[in-house]
Amino acid sequence: MAAAETRPGNSSIVTFGSRMNGGEIWEPVPLPHVGPLPHCGETDSEDELPQQKPTRGEGVPWGRLLASGETVERYRAAVCRRGLTQCWWWTGGLSSTAHGIFRAGSHRDGTSWVVLAHLFGYRLEHGADALQRGTIVRHRCDEPPCQNPAHWLTGERRDNIRDYYARRQLTGHALSDVRGPRGRALAVQAAIAAADPAGREAAIAAALAEGNPSGAHQAPLF
Repeated sequence: MAAAETRPGNSSIVTFGSRMNGGEIWEPVPLPHVGPLPHCGETDSEDELPQQKPTRGEGVPWGRLLASGETVERYRAAVCRRGLTQCWWWTGGLSSTAHGIFRAGSHRDGTSWVVLAHLFGYRLEHGADALQRGTIVRHRCDEPPCQNPAHWLTGERRDNIRDYYARRQLTGHALSDVRGPRGRALAVQAAIAAADPAGREAAIAAALAEGNPSGAHQAPLF
């Protein structure tokens, strides 16, 4: 499967890919222009980012993408790094499930792929071949856009499903946010973009609290 192809009278057609949940990729669609990914506090506009439902597939050249210094720099620039135990929020594009999406590679050499940001980040941390077929990267924090390596762990899709049903009814938990995962993530991104550095933590906390109107919090049993 080619990484990219061009069609007369059309924009470049790029295959979007990842290996989440045992090999999901993005369907080939016309790729709109996407400039450099934002620094912490800035986000791309919604109309510049592809929104496609993932399907199963293989073929992402992770080694080549990770070897690109420019790609790694753009990835890191889109991560709002915070304390070691805090969520590191993704400030770029989001999938329908609130996972970060990231254009890795380059149009110039035909290596442009849009991948899930945490899968790129996990391989950047552990190596291009760190994930075996059928292995997914899970979030201990239950925040899909989080890019803190300390919050990632590997497992199977059934592990994610089990955790979701165990925690989605907990009052005040990330999975019970009244806005849903994407609405929650967008609210945090907007808060980061609007706040100055000194007020960023308070802005993030306020954005998260808006998803829990009752203000109550129920801790998980495990």
